[in-house]
Amino acid sequence: MIDKESLPEWIDRYNNKKLHGRDLEEFVELMKNDPELKLDVKLDKDLNEILEETDIIELRRKIIKNKIPKESNGPGLSFFLFAASVTIFIGLAILVFIWLRTTDDEIMNAEYQYIRADTVKITKKQLTPDEQIAQDKATIDSIISRKNRGEIKTNKEKLLADNYTIFPPYEGLIGETSRAGYFKLLKPEIATDLIKGSVVTFSWETILMNTFTIIITNNKGQQVFVSPVITGKNFSFNTSELSEGLYYYKFIHNDEIIYFGKFTLH
Repeated sequence: MIDKESLPEWIDRYNNKKLHGRDLEEFVELMKNDPELKLDVKLDKDLNEILEETDIIELRRKIIKNKIPKESNGPGLSFFLFAASVTIFIGLAILVFIWLRTTDDEIMNAEYQYIRADTVKITKKQLTPDEQIAQDKATIDSIISRKNRGEIKTNKEKLLADNYTIFPPYEGLIGETSRAGYFKLLKPEIATDLIKGSVVTFSWETILMNTFTIIITNNKGQQVFVSPVITGKNFSFNTSELSEGLYYYKFIHNDEIIYFGKFTLH
């Protein structure tokens, strides 16, 4: 397994043809799956070719001497001088690129170590007994103040509040009547408030529909009551078995919802 820190050494060995056997196969396979590594290998190879000359200035002199005819004094001289300068510039750019990659990593590591060390110093600061007491007292006072303002609720209060949260799939159906036939709810009102333990009486007018079933659900859509089949035009229900909260009721006729309503218990 080739770790990231040793990659520069592996790149040098590969470009210098010093990798053999399984090491060579592993490195070649790694280059196939890592385009960035493949680019680094190419840049290192190009840089090595440029740095084979011990003196970059001497390299420029050799390029000019070998590629410019002695008798040439015209525009061609400027062209070859320009080409030689560009070649040297590219070589220097490659060298700077590789150096910057290494330098950036070193800087980031140094900054991380600095920030981490600074953070550790802060977190390890110890409070005196008086400071600790003062801090605890301030925390308790803040909690009491928030509790008095109603910002902090007990578990019981949270559960009770949750019981009154509306159930969106049902809210849009409140007061709606099916077109299966004429139906009008007389009691209770569409959305009424009741006292827990009281009796709620449903009464209605209808034509053609003679039987109904009333289903009551909580504000999560869960059924809490299903009436027997009702043949009259009224039905009474005792709410003593229900918890405080929001409830929905629906009238069912032949497996079709005829009417939706809701009530709350306090």
